[in-house]
Amino acid sequence: MKNGYLGQFLFVVLLFFSLISFGQEAESSSTTESLPFCSYPQVLSGALPGGLSWVTGQVAILWNGNEFVVFGKDYGNVVAQKVFADGTLDGYATTVALAIGGGDVVACQTSYGYEVAYCCYDDSANKVVIMAVALDPSLSVIKPPVQVSFYGITPTADCSNPSIAYSQSYGCCIAWEDSRNGNSDIYATRLNGIGDVSSADIQITANTSNQQKPNCIYNQNFFWFVWTDYRTGTSSIYGRIMLASNNSLNPEKSFVSTSGNCTTPVLASAANRCALAWVDDKDGNSEIYVQLFNSSQSPVATPVRVTNNSQYSTDPRLLWTGAEFELFFRDSQPSGLFDIWFQAFDEDLVPKTSNIIKVTFGQDQLRKADVQFASKGFLISYLPGAFAGPNAYTVLGCNYAGTPPTCPENTIAYSITGTQATISWLPSIDNYLDLAYYKVYRNNTVVAKTVNNYFTDTGLSTNTTYNYAVRAVNAAGNETSSCGSTASVYVKTNASLTLMVNKSDPNAHLFWTDVGLNNYNVYRGTSPQVLSLVGSTSGQSADDPNVLLDTNTYFYTVDDPGQ
Repeated sequence: MKNGYLGQFLFVVLLFFSLISFGQEAESSSTTESLPFCSYPQVLSGALPGGLSWVTGQVAILWNGNEFVVFGKDYGNVVAQKVFADGTLDGYATTVALAIGGGDVVACQTSYGYEVAYCCYDDSANKVVIMAVALDPSLSVIKPPVQVSFYGITPTADCSNPSIAYSQSYGCCIAWEDSRNGNSDIYATRLNGIGDVSSADIQITANTSNQQKPNCIYNQNFFWFVWTDYRTGTSSIYGRIMLASNNSLNPEKSFVSTSGNCTTPVLASAANRCALAWVDDKDGNSEIYVQLFNSSQSPVATPVRVTNNSQYSTDPRLLWTGAEFELFFRDSQPSGLFDIWFQAFDEDLVPKTSNIIKVTFGQDQLRKADVQFASKGFLISYLPGAFAGPNAYTVLGCNYAGTPPTCPENTIAYSITGTQATISWLPSIDNYLDLAYYKVYRNNTVVAKTVNNYFTDTGLSTNTTYNYAVRAVNAAGNETSSCGSTASVYVKTNASLTLMVNKSDPNAHLFWTDVGLNNYNVYRGTSPQVLSLVGSTSGQSADDPNVLLDTNTYFYTVDDPGQ
């Protein structure tokens, strides 16, 4: 075996008393980390082209642990688009449902993948209804879309402004507004742990005035609802909580009421508290306020005024990162063109800095943005310009240092056949930004970008040598360089060798199937990068006695001596 060839045929790994096919557990998913400090997020990319060519309504962004997933309306379809942490697209948009007409799209992650709720025109009833569709992690539809408003009955009113929340224990709750009672009311439908309707058309509001634009979250065994309410003559913010275990509702209560008009409430849920943001014009122009509430819906402190300018502030979007609250909103200061601005708060809603950060520049957006936090930064999707058209993405990094991630190490090859090979490596680390993807090079040419720490290359030529190298790229586009030999591997394809190992402590018996070869060398090592010759044979089996320890992991490969 030539120096540097790893697994010319198939690696087999022995670990303690179990036979393991190496690479079967190669996939890893990152866990969202708590962000310690994000007072000054930096723009890492400008307005990158989005994956939705003609957006009609609000989009929704989620972070699945490895990359962002964006949901929205594209012409007459609900589509999903995976987006790398640097804002570039991972493949093409996938159609997940048909949806006539405009309206918002909302989504949440679930135990089975994703649940997406959206507005759709019902031709038979001539009404707009709320639909929901369940997707698996690959964005494939698990079951046909289901109508969640007017469930099982003929719609008598148009529905709009859906909101969705999810609990691991209790499933999804989808809220919306409709006028079936003559005024705008808030209704909700519950979905169980597999995406089926469990409770439908729960009336959340009962007042005879109008209640509009609900926002729904889950917090400590309750689903929280807030909305814009007109029962006092001017608009104010009301809310209500519903026990997730049995749908029992606490009384409606006033969350915010001032001398002005309060609209567009949004919630963010922390461990034992919720933050509320809204728009208030009591000072003569629209400003953004935030306030903290405990798990009993009681205010913890007085409201915090976020904006203070003569222009128009609107459309707040509030996030909890695991360590702090993040507020994004549209503001037309100073020139009258709308851009997205940012303010960070600690867990007590104390501003992290007195400076409000502008994160888009001169976009004049007509549609409010959606934002999602990954583990060290954000993705914002919005509609730039004065006309409807392609949406755009901007990437923010919270702790940008300009350095690339660490090099991928321990690159190995396995499951090698005559036409394909799988390459895997240890994950890279970036202390400042989110990892975007790994570039896989074959013979110095990029053949893949992947968020996984493995890649299967197909369409190879039999009995051909290939060199693979792996480099990591972060959200700012910084790529690792000057990586050592452990970040690359040589592979030679072979048509028909399958290696297996039986272990009887401390012995190993190896056997394989192959045609066309007369002699074999057997290699063993405790690292795939360092293998030693332990024997040769003209047959298709070999024993390796009295050498295996249960405290070690062992790697074997079989090679033609002439290669």
